Amino acid sequence: MYAKCGHLDQSSIVFDRMSQRDLVSWNAIVGGYAQNGYVSKALLLFNEMRSDHQNPDSITTVSLLQGCASTGQLHLGRWIHSYIVRNVLQPGILVDTSLVDMYCKCGDLDAAQRCFNRMPNQDLVSWSAIIAGYGYHGKGETAFRLYSEFLKTGIKPNHVIFLSVLSSCSHNGLVDQGLNIYESMTRDFGIAPNLEHHACVVDLLSRAGRVEEAYNLYRKVFSGPHLDVLGIILDACRAHGNKELGDAIANDILMLRPMNAGHYVQLAHCYASINKWEEVGEAWNRMRSLGLRKIPGWSFIDIHGAITTFFTAHNSHPQFQEIVFTLKILRKQMFKVEEVSINIESNHIYHNCICSEN
Repeated sequence: MYAKCGHLDQSSIVFDRMSQRDLVSWNAIVGGYAQNGYVSKALLLFNEMRSDHQNPDSITTVSLLQGCASTGQLHLGRWIHSYIVRNVLQPGILVDTSLVDMYCKCGDLDAAQRCFNRMPNQDLVSWSAIIAGYGYHGKGETAFRLYSEFLKTGIKPNHVIFLSVLSSCSHNGLVDQGLNIYESMTRDFGIAPNLEHHACVVDLLSRAGRVEEAYNLYRKVFSGPHLDVLGIILDACRAHGNKELGDAIANDILMLRPMNAGHYVQLAHCYASINKWEEVGEAWNRMRSLGLRKIPGWSFIDIHGAITTFFTAHNSHPQFQEIVFTLKILRKQMFKVEEVSINIESNHIYHNCICSEN
């Protein structure tokens, strides 16, 4: 209970006071730390569990794999996979699907596909995991092909697999395919789209520049205001220069949640994209007058087990200068590659024109 509520200190205190611990109690504490993002601590407890002569089972390894998936720790995920193989843990669809999901979310799609192909049986969850994995790594065509293969299995699709394939279409610009799947949910399978499916299609249309169509769909299917979906349309207005609609949506967002710094930043960027600099200054001033500050964007990279975190506009990293220097070198190399590609393409076009004239 404490672990699932995020109170790991209290959970650990209760666990330490137990005079006897069985497999269930060990799984509870290991899973609690893993699923709250403390995978390294979970692995320490995993080793203590083995030292206490308690053999981990599939539930233990699934919890660790889910933790690795959520934090992107591929090397730990591979180690757990190796442990499963070495110790001949009882195979099962839960473990196999967790491996597919972990490899997908950590970016190793080849390993994910191998694990998926080796499964004696695939269910809805495993199909959803592999389709979503290809989708959010920019392999939309592959995700759509896998969805077509899934339909041939005879397994009836559910809300989750439709969400996976719609998200894949959205992230990869497969507009017609996504709209066809959206319509087929009710037409062919009798499944009514929920709010998440509607939001995916709004995102699909917005990314394709069909902003008015996205907004009309939003007004049709959402009974009340949904700020995240409005934010998607506002970003599309900024990207595609739809000033009037962007103004209307921005005002709606600020009225609904005036104390959210992110909305003012989003509004300022929208005005900047259409050169409305006075409105940009007004948005920043309103944000500052309310004492709001946006949490900076951040990312992390895992190298040989060491996680380094980077924040937007922060230069506190001890290797900051070396990082900036390396990025500049990479940028120059990218420009050179781009110039070579353009020259090759131009020469190719010129050659084809000469040949056609002859």
